[in-house]
Amino acid sequence: MPESQPASASSHDPFPLLERHRPHADENSWEAQIALTLAMRAVGESLLRGVFETALDGIVMTGEDQLIVLANAAAARMLGCSSSQDMVGSPLARFIPESCRAMHGDAMRKFGRSGAAVRHMGRRREVQAMRTDGTLFPAEATISHIEIDGLGLYTATLRDMSEARQAEQALRDSEAMLRRLLMNLPEAVFVNSGNRVSFVNEAAQRLFGGDEAALLGRAPLELIAPQSRALVHARIAALSPRAPVAPLTELGIQRLDGSERRVESVGTLIAHRGESAILVVLRDVTELRQARTALEQSHADLQRLVAALEQTLMTERKRIARELHDDLQQTLSAIRMDTFLLRENCGGPNDAATLARIDGLAEAAMASTRRLVNDLRPLPLEEMGLTEALKAMAQRFAERSGITCEVTVPPPDAANEPAATLAHCLFRVAQEALNNVGKHAHCRQAEVSLRRDQDGGWTLRIRDDGCGIQPGDPRKPKCYGLLGMGERLRALGGALKVSRRSEGGTCVEATLPPPPRMD
Repeated sequence: MPESQPASASSHDPFPLLERHRPHADENSWEAQIALTLAMRAVGESLLRGVFETALDGIVMTGEDQLIVLANAAAARMLGCSSSQDMVGSPLARFIPESCRAMHGDAMRKFGRSGAAVRHMGRRREVQAMRTDGTLFPAEATISHIEIDGLGLYTATLRDMSEARQAEQALRDSEAMLRRLLMNLPEAVFVNSGNRVSFVNEAAQRLFGGDEAALLGRAPLELIAPQSRALVHARIAALSPRAPVAPLTELGIQRLDGSERRVESVGTLIAHRGESAILVVLRDVTELRQARTALEQSHADLQRLVAALEQTLMTERKRIARELHDDLQQTLSAIRMDTFLLRENCGGPNDAATLARIDGLAEAAMASTRRLVNDLRPLPLEEMGLTEALKAMAQRFAERSGITCEVTVPPPDAANEPAATLAHCLFRVAQEALNNVGKHAHCRQAEVSLRRDQDGGWTLRIRDDGCGIQPGDPRKPKCYGLLGMGERLRALGGALKVSRRSEGGTCVEATLPPPPRMD
């Protein structure tokens, strides 16, 4: 194998200085040792100087007289000097607040006599340093003491904590402001940290019926009503960084006195004091739910009242119609018969004319009576059923208004007829809707359709090709027609929908559910 050559200094050689002092094989061993020692010292000094100058912390070295003998660039920048050489020869007291100089000198001398090699000047405690312009700043310091040839040297490592303390103060100010904000929110807020309540605002204290001392440290589930705990536990388990918000949920809470309230709750995953926590916002909806329940009950009572009133009106109308038919109409018929006999037996022309006028008046009164009877008690509905009654109604409407009215109804069959109460309701809705068409639609054609739904309910539609209803029309004052139709339907569990047709005109749709089964 060829004779190996000495390796040259290159980028792969971490110690190029060593190469210049590496002895050759034919040199004496003591010379080689001296050369190696010198080389190692050169390398060590170079490395030490590199670390010293590139350190981010400030490094200051003083003698026993507290005069600075060495400083790095970071110390110069930190203490407001133009360079590290500007610091050499200056007393260390130049960079110590005047109020702390005597105490610092005593502490340094005591430290030197103690024989300790290193002293940390309070890892959690700050010292005050002073820049050349007189401004003070907090710093963390570490001091070491060594002796070289009988001379004592002190090395201080300084770390400027100004930005860190400013950031900490800003964080404290932000937390204090956030705490004040949360404390004064009208909504109840608490923080669940480590499955313990770590914050409650004033609204939450009122909601749960206890002060901070009574609530802090409790397990949040203790404040949840038993029937809602499984739901809350599932919501907490579902929270994650990818899904940090629990959606709005209504649940029950349990106050400290044992009573329960209903609340709407939203939970958000947050970082609280360096840990994962849940910020919970609660809104008390107990009174709102009670009011809603009372309103629903009142509405149900009103529907029953309307239904009872409608039944009473139907009964009274039938009675009046019966009285008109059986009493007044029969009387008018008798008058006509008597006037006919008198007219046949009288001899004078004036008597005949008078009797003819009486007969005409009686006939008109009978026609009016028939209209009243039909309005009070729709005879076609009672005699022929809803489908035929709708046809008759449409025909009379067309004759009176001149508007063409088409009717689409199921075939006349007892199976296709709704119950009497439903039929009467649908008949009156159709009657009122056609009346509105004649008054307001300004149309040429109207349509009436009735169908039985698959569930046994009924749907009635009245459409026209007129000007169309406007959005504000149903809420106009004294517009009781639509209100009356809606109340009739709601009393039977149905609904009314009035809309403007895209092709022009209005559509009135009435729906009724099937009557309840009588088991």
